[in-house]
Amino acid sequence: MQLPTLQQVIDVHSQSKGSEIGQSQHALFQQHGNEELIPLFVEAFPKISRSEGRSAIIFGLVRYARTHQQVVSLAISALNDRSQYIREEACSILAYSLRDDALPYLELLLTHKDSKTRSAAVAAIDAITHKNHHRFVDRSHAGNSFWVVNPGDEPGG
Repeated sequence: MQLPTLQQVIDVHSQSKGSEIGQSQHALFQQHGNEELIPLFVEAFPKISRSEGRSAIIFGLVRYARTHQQVVSLAISALNDRSQYIREEACSILAYSLRDDALPYLELLLTHKDSKTRSAAVAAIDAITHKNHHRFVDRSHAGNSFWVVNPGDEPGG
């Protein structure tokens, strides 16, 4: 089956309601699967003005942080997004990636004006430097929180 066009992906993620985005995105996943859409998502992301659409894209990419350089590159660029939620999700992708080359970009956020962004950056740096992605969610290091990322490619997941 032929992949959607870039404009179709942008249109899906530019809708006004999150529920509409979710339904349309689910239809895309049913037809194509998440992984084969990654290049289109990466290209569409900066062209989507609504934070709900950018959020829908970035949220579904964490599972590919260790296998797709494009996802890591997108997360690095999303660290500068105007949405705090998207910046935090970008930090989570980099934390899960465990890539040392992401550290300089995360360190730039340590002086960010938003405290939640600073906190997410600190947690991502901690996860990467300790090579333990669980530390991103277990910020007190109590050992009670674990972060399981489903590596599968099922629709909508």
